[in-house]
Amino acid sequence: METIEWERPGVVQPQEPATTQVPNELPQPPAPSFTVETYLPEGTPLATCHGYEEQWALCKQQSCGDEHQIINCQWSEWGPWKSFGGCSGLGVRERKIARHHETGGRPCSGVKEETRQMDQFFDDDCLQGDQNCEWSPWSDWSHCGCEVCARTARLRR
Repeated sequence: METIEWERPGVVQPQEPATTQVPNELPQPPAPSFTVETYLPEGTPLATCHGYEEQWALCKQQSCGDEHQIINCQWSEWGPWKSFGGCSGLGVRERKIARHHETGGRPCSGVKEETRQMDQFFDDDCLQGDQNCEWSPWSDWSHCGCEVCARTARLRR
């Protein structure tokens, strides 16, 4: 089983337990193959834990499609900035995979969603000063398989 090291600045990485593969058990998907970035200023009090974070990564496995047709993944254009909601003052925009890669084509890489502190999405009625909050632990990586087009994701709220 291949181990991929990754880190995110300013985030303490949990210790991974030792794993043993058992026949007929689904393999553990890999950690992200790229650094996932968020776009919030360091120390922004209203943006420290609002909403959720999602990470996408590329699965390292054999191709699932026709061996003779190489198709690279393509992202759509970024959507418009929208309010994240609540009292976060955050704007969020996303893009989708317009075309999934097939048979030896390059998978999409990069972030699916960007979040940014934006004055136009801040409601003055929400000023409550610093509030303590904590992120939940990351969920497990989703299964990597042909049925999910060699993508994996995890989430925290």
